[in-house]
Amino acid sequence: MFENLKAMASSSKDSMVSIAIKGIVNHKLSDKAPDAKLEALEIDSRNKNIVATVALPELDAPLTIKALHYKITSKNDKHFLEVEEIEKSQEWANHYIDGKRYKIPPEIIKVAEFIL
Repeated sequence: MFENLKAMASSSKDSMVSIAIKGIVNHKLSDKAPDAKLEALEIDSRNKNIVATVALPELDAPLTIKALHYKITSKNDKHFLEVEEIEKSQEWANHYIDGKRYKIPPEIIKVAEFIL
């Protein structure tokens, strides 16, 4: 019973963080790439996976990116998303999404900490 409650709480927290981060990312995209949009963002903190779907004007279908087995690390007051494996729905994306460590903007960390 407690495991079910814990899973429900984790799922709710993940949904709130996903919604907040999606809003921040889309706001940033509106300045830099107005035709691009983060359509969906799903965070699964129990299994440490993130799935993002991005619409880009030059693509017929959205780009889906899966960051598997992530962890958040900090160094010198900077925060990073580190992932063991990245899967992409478009092979050309390998050129743009090839690292396994990404700097997290401060506003995203602040929102996540506020919600958590």
